[in-house]
Amino acid sequence: MVTRQLLTLFACLAFTNVAIAQSLQTAADKQKARRQGRPAPKVFTDEDLARVKAGAPSEPQPAPESAGVAAGSEASETEDRARKQANEDAQKAEKEREWETARQGHQARYDAAKSEIARLRSAQAQCQKNASYMMAYPAMDDCSSYPPQIKAKEIELRTIEDGAADDARRRGVLPGKARLTK
Repeated sequence: MVTRQLLTLFACLAFTNVAIAQSLQTAADKQKARRQGRPAPKVFTDEDLARVKAGAPSEPQPAPESAGVAAGSEASETEDRARKQANEDAQKAEKEREWETARQGHQARYDAAKSEIARLRSAQAQCQKNASYMMAYPAMDDCSSYPPQIKAKEIELRTIEDGAADDARRRGVLPGKARLTK
């Protein structure tokens, strides 16, 4: 009885696998038929990539003597592309100089706020160290004024960082170049 059930189970599994294989074959045939109407895609090789890196055209160009007038127009197109590239490079360099000037301004404000925080913390520590003397001399400064000042400067510091990041984003600066030195 058990063997008959096992044989039935194995037979069902075998037929299921055949049906799955047939459906996969059918799907593959449909995909193949769909692709037959399309042109073959261009395959890029390492030689193509090396040619592009070297600045050579990806397709062989006709010889100038066989091209006739086309050679003159190609030369003018090449000159136009070179001028356009030089203009783009000059604009990019100008934008980088502008950002560097702005970044230096942001950095100076950031450094000033950071040094003010360090000064306030030092003064607070000194005040707390001298707390026992303050009780004897009530005219001396109490230490409770330092934490709000420090908190205000820390908020200013974050505002400077955010402002620099926003300025960099507006100027199209890459995130790695937009960070202030901490």
